[in-house]
Amino acid sequence: MERIEEEQDIDVYIDGSCINNGKINAKAGYGVFFETDDCRNESNVVQGKQTNNTGELTAMIRALEILKKEIEDKRNINIYTDSEYVMKCSGSYGEKLAKNNWKTKEDKIPPNLKLLQKIYELYHGNKKHIKLHHIKAHTNLSDKHSIGNSQADRLANLAVNPNFEERDEDICGFKNLSVVVASSAKNFINVSYTYKDAVKKLGCKWDMNKKKWYYEDHISEENIKSIKDIENLSLSTEKEKPARNNTGESGAGTGTGAGGASGESSESKRVYIKVAFKNKDAVKKHGCKWDPEKKSWYYFADTDKNKIEEIMKLI
Repeated sequence: MERIEEEQDIDVYIDGSCINNGKINAKAGYGVFFETDDCRNESNVVQGKQTNNTGELTAMIRALEILKKEIEDKRNINIYTDSEYVMKCSGSYGEKLAKNNWKTKEDKIPPNLKLLQKIYELYHGNKKHIKLHHIKAHTNLSDKHSIGNSQADRLANLAVNPNFEERDEDICGFKNLSVVVASSAKNFINVSYTYKDAVKKLGCKWDMNKKKWYYEDHISEENIKSIKDIENLSLSTEKEKPARNNTGESGAGTGTGAGGASGESSESKRVYIKVAFKNKDAVKKHGCKWDPEKKSWYYFADTDKNKIEEIMKLI
């Protein structure tokens, strides 16, 4: 009887979840379910990039890690998922990437590369004993697979609950979250103080040690593009020093000209204005310039009245 029990197939159900998927405040989790009251059942948050797909992939990795000993003993294992993405990445797509030095056919690095490599490492050489099955989600039926999928989904959703506390203790003799998941690298940027709120809204964070702003890999490509645009603008405005320092603008040593009393000619008198970031290109077209020292936009007092009227509409 003992031998028969050892040879029984092992069934495990996996699922991923993510709230605010694709947004800055996204939070992803995963669930691994064996059966009711099984100490191997697992629910936790995803480390690194927060998306629905990283939740699904992490669930696959955790199932394989939890069953490490059983895999080494060549036990027959059935993994059930409702994710076509997991099926694809664990199967032909992952194998093609591995053969192509982990590059797509367009010679680009695929999303979630480290997770894909981990799955390949754990699964590819053991496919003879590990069967991956695609099942329907949220069927509300009472068969074993529907219940298993529902429980894995429940565990994944539990992890993204605001009151969930991340766990890192020993369970069933193995350490939770032992998987090396995709890290979210710090990409440092150079932006002046005036743009801090703009980049912060796009997902950037402040590094207290390096005294620099940075963004992580998990934010959207659209936000990354906007951040880089702001960085380029910041760098260009810092270099934009008006070529008037030697023509009496500061008035430090000239004391001559129409503005001799104040040391500034009428042409160089600046009118400072507050401009919303979204309008910076518009005011720039009307002749406004950026003062990196005062961190403010300005126009010259002798600017054409029509242009000034257009500028006033933008502040």
